[in-house]
Amino acid sequence: MVVSSIEPWVLSFDPQWLLLRQRWNGHYSRSTFRADVERVVQQLQEWRVRRWLVDLNGMPHLSLEDQMWFATVVVPVLATLPIKSLAVVFSSSFHNQRAVESMAETEARYIRCDMQFFADVQAADEWLVNPDAPKLFVPEPKWRMSA
Repeated sequence: MVVSSIEPWVLSFDPQWLLLRQRWNGHYSRSTFRADVERVVQQLQEWRVRRWLVDLNGMPHLSLEDQMWFATVVVPVLATLPIKSLAVVFSSSFHNQRAVESMAETEARYIRCDMQFFADVQAADEWLVNPDAPKLFVPEPKWRMSA
């Protein structure tokens, strides 16, 4: 197991499963966010990650500019990586949930892996090592989210 920190995340890589677990563990800084994301992408490439768990618990709201940058610059790069399965764990932040869902919808042409959403890390981790495991959270499509 390789554990490293790229602010604002903690990364844990399991070479047996080629599984990267990425957990939010810091503060959002608009001045360093993009460089930090690029360092995570470098780790994904270096470790040849096939399974990726992204835990967004505790992550503050990203600026619209950083969301757009991620969608237009990072997502196309991610599509070139050998990632087969991506598990995203949502926090209770509706803002971040909608940002990720919107990105997945608008950038779907780049998503070449099986991407699932979860309410907790344990279920996401189980799905990554056992893809037949049931999902515990399926976000409602935006057109069903009327109050």
